[in-house]
Amino acid sequence: MYCVVHTDEALTGTKDNRENFQKMLAECRAGNIDLIITKSISRFARNTVTLLETVRELKDIGVDIYFEEQHIHSMSADGELMLSILASYAQEESYSASENQKWRILRDFEQGKICSIQMLGYRRTKSGSLEIVPKEAETVRMIFSDYLSGMGKQAIANKLNEIGIKTVHGCEWTTEDIRRTLKNEKYAGNMLLQYFVEDSHPAIIPPEEFELVQAEMTRRKSAGREYSGSSPFSSKIICSCCGGFYGAKVWHSGSKYQRTIWQCNHKFQNNEKCTTPHLYEDDIKKRFLTACEKVMEHKDVFIASCQQVIELLSDCSAIDSEMSEIQEQLFQNEQKIRALITENMKNPIKLDEYTEKYNILDAERNKMKKQMLHLQKQKVKRLSRREFLKDMISEVAGGKLDISFFNESAWKILIQSVTVLEDGNLVFRFQNDVEITV
Repeated sequence: MYCVVHTDEALTGTKDNRENFQKMLAECRAGNIDLIITKSISRFARNTVTLLETVRELKDIGVDIYFEEQHIHSMSADGELMLSILASYAQEESYSASENQKWRILRDFEQGKICSIQMLGYRRTKSGSLEIVPKEAETVRMIFSDYLSGMGKQAIANKLNEIGIKTVHGCEWTTEDIRRTLKNEKYAGNMLLQYFVEDSHPAIIPPEEFELVQAEMTRRKSAGREYSGSSPFSSKIICSCCGGFYGAKVWHSGSKYQRTIWQCNHKFQNNEKCTTPHLYEDDIKKRFLTACEKVMEHKDVFIASCQQVIELLSDCSAIDSEMSEIQEQLFQNEQKIRALITENMKNPIKLDEYTEKYNILDAERNKMKKQMLHLQKQKVKRLSRREFLKDMISEVAGGKLDISFFNESAWKILIQSVTVLEDGNLVFRFQNDVEITV
């Protein structure tokens, strides 16, 4: 007789990737096991899909499962019907545990607490709250600053590796590490898992700077290829013919006539050649200052425009309304799921029929949760941009921006994009969507 004990440790019992469970199934498939004895169905599998697939597979190869607490054999005539009932109990137990866990996570987030975390710039205190690690936070701020200054993800990774700074896991930096850092909303003081909690912990990166980085990443992504520029003009200058970005090109390299110019990256790649002209850096800088002078001539109008945009961004009533509607739909969906589980406990149906109904409701729930997360992100984006514009108003109104000469700080704060027209004119689009043609 072949006997062996297979056990897996798990917090909830809902995970399919259980190493010893898989070893046991392999033994069954090899013909070494013909009877499995388990304490209860909830210990065997709390997910009905996993339960159904496993029981049916084992049944097909002649392996019986005996559930001690329920005194039932899966190979018996009424086994599958009974499994349907028991699956409902198991799913209810797992479902309740999941909801309790979500509630606890949300409550902890609202109090600025978190179960565990491993990320550069933060550490978890004994009370469960997050506190900033000053030296690591300097690295995080450098990454965001370098990105906004025009550096690409690879260039930033190379810089960190060259000066000997490691990731939180002690490894060298990659472009993916940089991307994850720049996309991590926790650096702006927010938590976004299944729920979004604003100002849940101290921010390393101001929300307006974080939002500016997200907008910059979107612009660079639309270039259609990996961005690797180190100039403030990279991913900012757009060709009006094809919509692509302008890139730096070196003319007469290595000679006394060497010069850097900017032209459409797709100028000679399309069937029809883009007719927008190339630009010299000095000319871009000069025209930028001219556009700024025009703005400052009507500074009050410019600031008023910013304030109008801020008012629009502050009004999140439409998003809040849609979120409330989805929240109500989620509540109704939860009620239907609970009703299905309860009804199947009283009047059981075939397990595959029950599973199909449950999966339909579960798919609807997951879809609504994705919609909710999308709306939450939209709201955060609006409010972050609002804070950025407030900061810009402060800079402009307080005379803090020096536009007597070109400086990257003013360019970064004021300019959203520059579109090159076929006639050579440049359309400067400011952060408040005001456009000045020079």
